[in-house]
Amino acid sequence: MRNYDAIYLSAHYDDAALSCGGLIHQQTEKGLSVLVVTLFGASPTTGTPLSYLAQRLHASMSDSSDITTIRQKEDRVAMNVLGADWHWMDFLSCIYRGSPQDDSWHYSRLEDMYHELHPNDVGLENTIAEALLEIVKGTEQPKLYAPLGVGNHVDHQLTHRAGKLLQQQGYSVAFYEDYPYADEAHTFSFLKGNPYSLQAAEAVMAQQNRTPHSIALHPQNVKARIHSICAYQSQLGGLSEDAVASYVQNFTTRNSPTQPAERIWGLTESP
Repeated sequence: MRNYDAIYLSAHYDDAALSCGGLIHQQTEKGLSVLVVTLFGASPTTGTPLSYLAQRLHASMSDSSDITTIRQKEDRVAMNVLGADWHWMDFLSCIYRGSPQDDSWHYSRLEDMYHELHPNDVGLENTIAEALLEIVKGTEQPKLYAPLGVGNHVDHQLTHRAGKLLQQQGYSVAFYEDYPYADEAHTFSFLKGNPYSLQAAEAVMAQQNRTPHSIALHPQNVKARIHSICAYQSQLGGLSEDAVASYVQNFTTRNSPTQPAERIWGLTESP
């Protein structure tokens, strides 16, 4: 593993690009080395039964023939747009976790994915953190970025907790706002009444004496974020590039109409 200036923890293949593609692009433009680590990147074993929820989500994609291969191809394109390297870990996404032989699943319904962790998943963040330490320990104390967990997606919760564990190990960890869950105006922010909205996450950060750091972006950074998001065609649900651009531009200028920015929480120094 080479030395990296910044390492982003991404629950799924698109989360880092969606949430902070502008900052990643800005960093690589400056000559910094950036690695995006996708935690839940494994494919279920061929022939293993899928839950009804997994079948539904597969069917909603433009090409469901080989989901993991498709998503990894998209991820390569997105990371090339941002100028970042990538690393895929082999933890199963929540829709695949359970006992396939018994048709028993940790998360059987869509709403289960945005709720409390299944009892069998409690503590999984420790295993994830141990695996991440194998990646980062050979580098010279990179800055780490993990999701806030906005939206309460169980895989984002686990990624957030793993980030906190690395922080306890002495690593510098900042937290990014999970997109699109953090954007109430977005079509995909269907989580009305979700117990962990952006406002709830902000309150938790405030209790921990963490404040947001607003990072100004240049137009080319915003454009790169938009293009990288659009690389994940299987996840766009029919949204056009113009629609993606509109959402991203509105969200990044919500606090300052004249200067797009992304917010990172918990920074003690420049990003």
